[in-house]
Amino acid sequence: MKRYIFIFVSLILILSSCSSQENLIGVWINKELYDNWKSGIKDELVVPMEITVGNTIFIGFSHSITIDSGRFQVPGGVWKIDSVSIHNNATVISLISKSSNLDRGKVEVNFITNDIVYFSLVEATRGFKEEVDQSFLLFGEDNLYNRADRK
Repeated sequence: MKRYIFIFVSLILILSSCSSQENLIGVWINKELYDNWKSGIKDELVVPMEITVGNTIFIGFSHSITIDSGRFQVPGGVWKIDSVSIHNNATVISLISKSSNLDRGKVEVNFITNDIVYFSLVEATRGFKEEVDQSFLLFGEDNLYNRADRK
């Protein structure tokens, strides 16, 4: 009986990890830029463009964040996704540097709603932190990201 309970709990944890990763897949846009664009306010940082993730086309901007099953792309580079896990109701993505397998970091994704998130840098090596500093990825609850519209 204990074995069946263990298998059941393990299956639930695996499925929740997979579903949270699936929920993250797509294009994420800085919420303030997204809201301005939707209301018709012109901004030179907002250059609408089609971004394909899997079989889905999103309308993103030049400063969008793209997450698919194997990469986390930010303006300025692409990081490889090593793993995705759930910790304290947040999704933690373990990333590998674009330039060195030794440089790694963990980014926590906190969902406000299904379509609004914010990112937090949980831990990072010095080399990975330098890459983050050169990207346009903003962290914290004051820097919300909106899921991009599907075309």
